[in-house]
Amino acid sequence: MSILRVKNKKELSIATKLVGVYMSQQVYDYLMLYTVTIGITKSMLVRELIENWVRLQSKSDPEENLIKLVSEKILTDWKMEKAKNPTLFTEEYLIRLNKELRSKGVAMKHIEIIIEKIKDGKNKIS
Repeated sequence: MSILRVKNKKELSIATKLVGVYMSQQVYDYLMLYTVTIGITKSMLVRELIENWVRLQSKSDPEENLIKLVSEKILTDWKMEKAKNPTLFTEEYLIRLNKELRSKGVAMKHIEIIIEKIKDGKNKIS
């Protein structure tokens, strides 16, 4: 029988991803003490904090805005790459871009939108 019980929350029924993070020993020690004191797990606390942050952040920076900003950043990179290597093919660059975004964990639905924006933007400057 456990002396310090943890409030049991049912596991999320939606798809989830693991996000790992390193933190200082001082922060970790406080986090552990806090979670034991209030009887929840580290995961429950961190998940709640991040979900609250996303809710607040998405009001000032919605997904559409983030997609626009990252697309503009990539389009600027495309222009510099093309200036350095005029023989670079758009499809070759887009394949590299797709792989890089996937390796960074960007959702396919967002990758597709970003690539379309890059194609549109490239056509405007060609």
